[in-house]
Amino acid sequence: MDKWIILGIDATDDKNKIKRAYREKLSSVNPEDDPEGFMSLRKAYEEALAWEGDRDTEEEEPVHDGLYGELELLYKDFNRRIDEHEWESLLSSDDFVSLDLSIESEDTLLAFLMAHYFVPSGVYKIIVDSLSIKDRRKEFTERFPENFIDHIINNSIYADRIDYYSFDATENDVDAYIGAFYHMSEALNNFDVAEEAKVLEELKKYKTSHPHLKALVLFHRLHEIIDRTDVDDEEKKEEAKKQIALLREETEEALEHFPDARLFQELNAEISYILEDYDRAGELYGQIHEADKKAISALRRLAEIKLIQGEYETARDMFIDVLDEDPYDGYSMDGMMRANEGIMETLRTQIKEDETLERPRLELAWCYYRNSLFNDALDVLNDYTPTEDLPEYYNLMGRNYLYTDEYEKSIECFEQCRKAVEAIEPSERSDKDKNRYQFSFYFIGESLSRLKRYDEAREYFKKAMSKEHDGIICSYESLCRLEYDCGNYSAAVECCEKTLERDLYNYVARLFLAKSLYELEEFSDALFACENVVAMYPTSSVAYELMIKIYRSCDKNDDAEAVIKRFEEQGIRSDRISFQKAKLLAAKDETEASIEILDDIIANKGNEETPTDLEDYYGVYMQQGINRDLVGDWQDAVWLFKEAAKENSETFYPYLYIADICHENEDYMQAVENYSRVSSMAQSPEMIQRVYEGTAAAFSCEGKYKEALKTYLELEQKFGYDGADGDSRYVIDHAELLVRMDKLDECVKLLEFCREQPYKDGLIQSCIGNLCCFLGNEGHLAKSYEAFELAIKRHPDDYLAYNSMGEVYLDHGRYKEAAELFKKAFELDEEHTSFAASSFLCAVAGYDDINKPEYEEFVRFAEACFTDEQSCYIMYRKAEYMCLTGGDLDEALKLAIIAANDPMRAYDTFAGRHNVWCVVGDIYSRMGEHKKAAEAYREALRIFGHHALYTERLLREEEKI
Repeated sequence: MDKWIILGIDATDDKNKIKRAYREKLSSVNPEDDPEGFMSLRKAYEEALAWEGDRDTEEEEPVHDGLYGELELLYKDFNRRIDEHEWESLLSSDDFVSLDLSIESEDTLLAFLMAHYFVPSGVYKIIVDSLSIKDRRKEFTERFPENFIDHIINNSIYADRIDYYSFDATENDVDAYIGAFYHMSEALNNFDVAEEAKVLEELKKYKTSHPHLKALVLFHRLHEIIDRTDVDDEEKKEEAKKQIALLREETEEALEHFPDARLFQELNAEISYILEDYDRAGELYGQIHEADKKAISALRRLAEIKLIQGEYETARDMFIDVLDEDPYDGYSMDGMMRANEGIMETLRTQIKEDETLERPRLELAWCYYRNSLFNDALDVLNDYTPTEDLPEYYNLMGRNYLYTDEYEKSIECFEQCRKAVEAIEPSERSDKDKNRYQFSFYFIGESLSRLKRYDEAREYFKKAMSKEHDGIICSYESLCRLEYDCGNYSAAVECCEKTLERDLYNYVARLFLAKSLYELEEFSDALFACENVVAMYPTSSVAYELMIKIYRSCDKNDDAEAVIKRFEEQGIRSDRISFQKAKLLAAKDETEASIEILDDIIANKGNEETPTDLEDYYGVYMQQGINRDLVGDWQDAVWLFKEAAKENSETFYPYLYIADICHENEDYMQAVENYSRVSSMAQSPEMIQRVYEGTAAAFSCEGKYKEALKTYLELEQKFGYDGADGDSRYVIDHAELLVRMDKLDECVKLLEFCREQPYKDGLIQSCIGNLCCFLGNEGHLAKSYEAFELAIKRHPDDYLAYNSMGEVYLDHGRYKEAAELFKKAFELDEEHTSFAASSFLCAVAGYDDINKPEYEEFVRFAEACFTDEQSCYIMYRKAEYMCLTGGDLDEALKLAIIAANDPMRAYDTFAGRHNVWCVVGDIYSRMGEHKKAAEAYREALRIFGHHALYTERLLREEEKI
């Protein structure tokens, strides 16, 4: 591919521009995951720097001089490349010693290693030590991608998977061979038999060879045997064992030739384990771990063997050693607990035989503690009064109280632990005593943190960190978490970075770094931090969840779906990721699919066979409540929101949703009850205003007008007439309520008072416009027209005012006057967002034929307003239009009844449903169904209360019955 395409820039000889492009591309390429990508990028960078403008001839491969040239020559000569003395000599040269040259030389070396990284672990260690990369990690990550710097450090710590010193190397293809060798190792680790076979065929094509390849071949054969064995078929299992036994003979022979080769040791050890030759397997795993203390997988297997052989204490200690390196290793945690069960049986027997023994009691309590049986541990500890080992006793007691949520008792115990240590002469204090003393500060801090006494907790964590001790990293981790929980995200980032300086692969620090960067909206860095977490723990659903949230925050739903797919390909159940998938589906209006996933998550709650990775179910219940409400299952939705409230008692949102749903489904007093709960918890003025509005609306709908009026008065006393959030709709609702209560004079007084106040124009316009309507509804046409004139005097272009007066005239049969007003509204509403055209035609139909050519434009605009019949409001307006203009009355009635039965929107008093029932009455009246018309007008009156026009129409229909 062209170098400029790889760098993502146009051809240029501007070296600074080339370097910037290179740096940007580096951040997205990982040397471990994409070695070819690294090499291509580096080659493109080198060629771009060497470019001298357009050339007619083919470009030659750049020739490097200086330090980079020396590195190339060293690397190309494989024997020199693997010679640690060559690298020591290079790193002690003037290029790296001179203060003037050292930084540039370091950058040159690291840039070279980004594309030339197949060197032995010993060489990496020399580089890391010579350049002090661990200590200067933060400095180097400012100049190079963080994952690359960690890659170098990592390679300096862990042993090579391939023995660089046993190659029969052909320099032309040695790097390709090593890459394929590592690819094969990865396939073996993943037990991907098909991929193993594919890579083995590739390895056979190279001229370079390695004697240890035979181990990979034998490993593959072992996997083939296991893969095709049916574990439920005893005959086939026995046949497989025979084949593995024959394979073992080959591995033993190979091991005789390569007794110190780790690959052959691992192969033979694994076969011996499968064949239940635990002595031989233990011997080999012991040799592997003795040679490489970082070989945790060998130690884990060795612990398992000791457990099988009944050496419970040895097995437990080995599993604990593994957990010290990897606290999230579930296999070792389970192994340690099984070993503890064996130890506990022995300890209980000892205690039964001699109840005066204290040491067995302490040991038994430790076993219970490590198996998370905290109450059992407390029963043991509370059953006797200690006479010795007081620091250990109180330390253990405090831990168990901490994990049974008795935080005050936990604090007390750890204070006793510290006092017990202080009572020991300094010269007689053991290392364990000193550790427990410092560790007590951590546990007190942890207890205070769980009590949400964060300032005190922070101070105790700092005390725990003030001196070195075995558990110091726990305090660093907890401080990261504390700052995050307090919302101090920048401080949390700083804590995480300090923790990583001590422990480069600390999971907690990497995770909270990612979470804090997300909260700071530093999404690119947060994504990178998430990938680091995943690199450590590929099954970490928390990191995947965070990546999904980041992509959704950036409206990149396709990327979020890709992350979900990437996780699901691992075949691991995660309610956390399933929840994110359900939320994504809900956002895409795929509600039924979202419901199905959430039902499964809820059904799995409390299932011990498939434990959940969700921390709580609040979000699940909330999302499912919203989903159920959307599909009309409002009673299920209410139950789900109640469950959400149980999960999180500190938030009012579940009650708000319940109140809204009850309001919409005419369970008004339940709505009032839940609005009251919201009111007792809400803090923001905007939310408090909403609660008052909802409560008043619910009271009105229930016909409890006095209670509604009292609520409006309290609301206006609290927030005035222009509202906490500048939204004044409750003033109009208050005025409408007064009309319903047959208190027109008070309504007029209220609206005229508001009209004279220095509020926003929007409020004043609403007051005047609604005053016009209220007066008209009660038959006061002259006063209604006065309000209209005042409205257009203040706002001459207010087409809504013309619409309002037009509706008044239309309701009273003054069609020509109404038509003139609707026509003016149509002209002022340049975007034609109102229904002025259809209203105009309704008025014209009272005195003329709307099919005349002069009305064609209005017909066109009127029909355009009715295209979206999914809206109940549009159905209502279309039904009204069809009724008044002589359209299809059956269709009009169908639309009007659908609109009339539409659930009420929360915070609306009646959502205009009285108007819809009036239209239903009008349609029945035109159809000659006077009894049904009267019933519709009665419903309109029941909903609205007092309304002179509705009463007039009802009386008219009753006379015709």
